[in-house]
Amino acid sequence: MKRLWLVMAVALAACGEDGGREPACADEERQAAADRCGAVGGEFEGEGEAEAACGADGRVGGTCTVTAGTCLASCALPLAHRMCGTDVTPGEIALLFSGTVVLVAEQAEAGTSAYELLARVVAQMLYRGITFSALDDPEIDFEDGRYSFDTGRSSVGFRLTWARDFNGHRAGDPIEHNVFDPRSYVSDVTVSVGGSIANPRLEYDFEPGPLAELVDGDIDFDGRDPRSLSARVKLFADAVAIAIDSHGVKRFEVPVWETAGFLSTLFDLDIRQVSSPLAVPDVVDALHEGRFVLSWAGTRIRQTWRFLGQDFFHTDDAFASGDFAIGEDEEGNGWFEGEYTSAHAARFEAFDVERTGRLFTRGFLSTRSQNTTTLYCDEGRADLWGTARHHLDLSGGVLTLAGGETIDYGLRPVSEDEEESED
Repeated sequence: MKRLWLVMAVALAACGEDGGREPACADEERQAAADRCGAVGGEFEGEGEAEAACGADGRVGGTCTVTAGTCLASCALPLAHRMCGTDVTPGEIALLFSGTVVLVAEQAEAGTSAYELLARVVAQMLYRGITFSALDDPEIDFEDGRYSFDTGRSSVGFRLTWARDFNGHRAGDPIEHNVFDPRSYVSDVTVSVGGSIANPRLEYDFEPGPLAELVDGDIDFDGRDPRSLSARVKLFADAVAIAIDSHGVKRFEVPVWETAGFLSTLFDLDIRQVSSPLAVPDVVDALHEGRFVLSWAGTRIRQTWRFLGQDFFHTDDAFASGDFAIGEDEEGNGWFEGEYTSAHAARFEAFDVERTGRLFTRGFLSTRSQNTTTLYCDEGRADLWGTARHHLDLSGGVLTLAGGETIDYGLRPVSEDEEESED
């Protein structure tokens, strides 16, 4: 997987010459001062003091003095924007939303995994039956009544309950045994081999397992070699209800490289997906009609941006609501989309001065149309700050502030040459 580089809305400048005079700063301190200036989108103007220090009285715009050790240098910061009472630079805004497109992609992946799970369970229980060629399905884990399905890219949890009163079980009660384990249907299997070596005849004998009553018809054994025995069961699918009950914690870091120094962002995702139970045959209609709904309430997402190993920018996004529909188009491809609201806290620590801001968001997330994030300064979502419209390929987007000004943000893949040069 290619690493990602940040494409800032503000160009970062390298160190220049100071009119030919002898530099007063050591090379390392001079470079560190330039790096600190560039990390927040400033232009390094060389050694010398400005009227005020960068960060003094919350200063994050205009020309100011940046310090590295004993070196004092001038840094020209782009004009700051007011973000609901807090001054922020265009570079900081670009960082915020460049991280957002990474998160949107992760959220879409989680929703797509939920669809893949539903499609698989429906196919096995309703159509082709569950086939066992080993003791259990390596992609589905079962523990304490809860299943976990791993797609190879992400995982999703779910539970199975009785959809209706069935052979002494009450509707709504959990199915206590693993539906995807052959030992739930048969035990003490014995195989008798008859016929000839060239054409063996296998006969099977077994005791019923705890879910044998759920089998619709006979258990179909297959295999000419008793050492590679397989079995298939068709279930009373209308007796089984499925509910998504997923709590996925994921932590990863995206390395980013800028001309001003090494940047990276650390993501902490705590994604919760919950749905109401639905009988397996009804899932088919729900997917075709786009009405299988997941709630993401309680999801929490944190970002930490680091520059040269030092944290300087933090965000914490807590979902207050989030209802997302899963559906299937006419070609059999799954889709995922819906709206959410969240409270977004940001903390900026550039130049050792802490600034905090709080935003309230309303977002639209989709795998088939443009994603948007609208931000407000009040919980009632009446005081608009800006709207971010992410590109369809989630490579970036454009933020339009309430006053009409726009700021670009985005990510681009590292080229093959760049990848090789860093090894």
